[in-house]
Amino acid sequence: MVNFARFYNRRKPKHLPEVAGVRSPVTDDGMCVIKCTEAVFKWRTMYAVFVPSDVDFYMRDISSFMKCIEQERLTWYSGYPYEIIKMLDSPDLNRYDISSLSAVVVTGQSVSSHNLERIFDQFPDTMNAYGSTEVLATMTSTLHSTFDLKRNSVGYPLPHMELKIVGKHGETVPVDNPGEVCVRGWASFLCYFNDPRATAAAKGNSNWIHMGDVGMMDKTGHVKLLGRLAECVTFKHMGEKVFPSLILDTARSHPKVETAVVIGIPDDRLGDDVCLFVELKHEATLTEDELESYFQSKLMFLQCPLYYFVLEKLPRIGARNKVHIAELKQIATERIATDNKEEQWNR
Repeated sequence: MVNFARFYNRRKPKHLPEVAGVRSPVTDDGMCVIKCTEAVFKWRTMYAVFVPSDVDFYMRDISSFMKCIEQERLTWYSGYPYEIIKMLDSPDLNRYDISSLSAVVVTGQSVSSHNLERIFDQFPDTMNAYGSTEVLATMTSTLHSTFDLKRNSVGYPLPHMELKIVGKHGETVPVDNPGEVCVRGWASFLCYFNDPRATAAAKGNSNWIHMGDVGMMDKTGHVKLLGRLAECVTFKHMGEKVFPSLILDTARSHPKVETAVVIGIPDDRLGDDVCLFVELKHEATLTEDELESYFQSKLMFLQCPLYYFVLEKLPRIGARNKVHIAELKQIATERIATDNKEEQWNR
């Protein structure tokens, strides 16, 4: 934690004193400790402010977050992208003075290129990062990256971490080739408590942690994420491996779509069935046929999902309100089974 804080201590904020808003230890397991430790290093020029408890993971009332920024004059916030996106989408945004906030940490979830641009436009000193609890929150940084690389990658490995991109058999793939992201270093976790099977699945015998994310590394060491390994799907008919980023970016570009998730359901005959789930913005209406027509106007046929699902709310699970992928797979499987029965009946 101290070494993380020492690294972030190198950042040169534009305005002093810096007021860093952080989640409390009750709702965050890493970034709050890192930011508080950084405040110790910068005790003359930084204050750390714990955001109120009503700024919870579910963000039921985004106004409480904006009110906190206004009252405390936050210049930096270490939270999660969905909080920032929800704030930018809020119809009450102009009611609060959030001009003091110039930077946020974008980490903890995949963010579409469209929303990432919105975040950087609003908060130009934003730091893009990548990590997980298993590596003490963060393992990459864009602290010394160019402007373009800050927007188009999750950064380069921190000095105390190693990162590589591997193929199906664990081999390191060449630069600019996709594969699974693996990481190791002193910040790596030792094991999952009382769960040797899960530990072995994540670390194997080499101590490299398999992150379950697909990415590419360029010649400078910067990493671009393409999606979750479990979400990599094979289009029907052609057998081409396609990552979900193109589908997700297209879905999120629709003015009525709030959130999108793409999954693949195995099909023994033709490959995986590509399924898109979307959650609409407040009071928006959109049919599955309209969503399909939108995709057909934007992408080639083989780039489009096979099934479209418009849900009032995406199913979520856990304290961090993550999308419940298993439940989505169950919904898709039932729809596909029903469609197959109708097809057989018509024959």
